[in-house]
Amino acid sequence: MDKINNLMRVNRMNAIMMDTLKYTKQFEDAGFQRNQAEVIVTTIEKILHQQDTTGFATKSDINDLKQANKDLNNKIDLLSSLTSQKLDSLADKMLVRVLLAGGAITTLYKIIELWIGK
Repeated sequence: MDKINNLMRVNRMNAIMMDTLKYTKQFEDAGFQRNQAEVIVTTIEKILHQQDTTGFATKSDINDLKQANKDLNNKIDLLSSLTSQKLDSLADKMLVRVLLAGGAITTLYKIIELWIGK
């Protein structure tokens, strides 16, 4: 990957160097003298070459991040679904226990009523 990035950086630098004559001509057409146009273009070229592009994201980097984001969203959706299913199952179990406890309390109440003799 580093070799590819270095080649891309070299290609960008070559593309800028190949365009210097074109840009110099554009400055001359705009009214600058030849030596002024050359200084401007050379300065711009130096500034561009000094830029550190190692931290820039490539299209591939962005596509990788998009895919990772999709993968994470899919995992989140799956976990959400599993959590929802577990909570539904727990709620059902608790409802059964509450109903059983309610039935047990009612039965106990009836037994006490019978025992006391109401």
